[in-house]
Amino acid sequence: MKLRHLFNNTCFGSAGLLISGMLCAPAQAVVFQAENYNYYYDSTTGNTGGAYRTDNVDIEKTLDTNGGFNLGWITANEWLTYSNLVIPSSGSYTINLRVASPTGARVALDLNAGSIYLGSVPISATNGWQNWKTVSFTTTIAAGTYQLGVYAETAGWNFNWIEVIPNGAVSSSKSSSSIKSSSSSKSSSAVKSSVASSTKSSSSASNNNGVPAGYNLVWQDEFDVAGLPSSTKWAYDTEANQTGWYNNEKQYYAAARLQNSEVKNGKLIITARKEALTSAADYGGQQYTSARLITNGKASWTYGHFEIRAKMPCGKGTWPAIWTLGTVNDPWPANGEIDIMEHVGMDPTTVHGTIWTPATESTWGDSKSIQIPDACSNFHNYQMTWTADKIVFAVDNTVYHTYYNTGSGIAAWPFNKPQYLLLNLAVGGDMGGAVDDSIFPRSFEIEHVRIYQKP
Repeated sequence: MKLRHLFNNTCFGSAGLLISGMLCAPAQAVVFQAENYNYYYDSTTGNTGGAYRTDNVDIEKTLDTNGGFNLGWITANEWLTYSNLVIPSSGSYTINLRVASPTGARVALDLNAGSIYLGSVPISATNGWQNWKTVSFTTTIAAGTYQLGVYAETAGWNFNWIEVIPNGAVSSSKSSSSIKSSSSSKSSSAVKSSVASSTKSSSSASNNNGVPAGYNLVWQDEFDVAGLPSSTKWAYDTEANQTGWYNNEKQYYAAARLQNSEVKNGKLIITARKEALTSAADYGGQQYTSARLITNGKASWTYGHFEIRAKMPCGKGTWPAIWTLGTVNDPWPANGEIDIMEHVGMDPTTVHGTIWTPATESTWGDSKSIQIPDACSNFHNYQMTWTADKIVFAVDNTVYHTYYNTGSGIAAWPFNKPQYLLLNLAVGGDMGGAVDDSIFPRSFEIEHVRIYQKP
């Protein structure tokens, strides 16, 4: 399962009485039971343990002190989040996790869908799936109400509960550090790569529009001037028309042609058509036309919050994308690629966010997906927040994928240099799949592009 669920908060009063569903007063420990998450990403199908809940997260009865349930079958990159962590005052906090691991593992903690990184904790081997121990670390947290995130950096561990303790307070009775020795029939799970869906609530560290605190608008296009897209902001990418586009795509990308890229009624409309522009000097035999707009040579950014409000075209064979590439003239993917949003018409309710680097080149990229049931009928805000530490993907402020800078080098993190933005509608190809000619014309509509950065 993928760890990152939100847990209902539980406070322990000064008399040691359990108070559920209430705000925590100062100097009180807050405990979240692992199985009481609010949101999750689990990469395996079905509740393997089959206990407590009926969703996809693997839960089993625990043999830890006080019984109850624990989460298991944990795979790298899985996550859980827990709602309503109330921090009454800014200061130092100790975080305890109750865990078990036959051979050792590592877990990371964050707040508000990865927008605040708390730290990463090693789990030393306990020599059994039900041999439990408490691991701890101390961090500084500002006053506020948060979602608490638990992220599996590695596979091979069990999880019972997590506790947040203000500096100077005592731990609740939950955090017994005794290790109970017991056998378990549970086997370890191999690390799995998956494109999975999840839903996660928005970050309270952002303003009402989902823009992170402290970020200012630095570039935008509201598409409020009818005609061709602004030549001061956008150029057209046509470089592979004659040779044929990458990924076995079938379209010819037209430049400055209203039939394929037009600003109208406050929207940029990129339209794919079933037609052959045989008279074009760079015609490469394509039977479809479309457009690919880029900011390269006009604008680029290093870090920032990107928001593009768009509606998908849908129809089998459509493949719209919102993405960035590095401006450095290195062979792909050495310059890095961030797919803020990809969608294919044959899977109309799924949206993908993907990272491409030399480290992911031989894979399908570091990718996750989210279900947007009305992606084809309504506009949504497709968002990416890029910092020196991580890249966070979201839709309408709902985070579904975070890619971390692990410090392992440029092959995994080429994202400390400028990137430019691309908007395009491809036809067919390796991801777009078979094309249904009866759907055309189909349009990818964009209401605005807004990019924010810290001063």
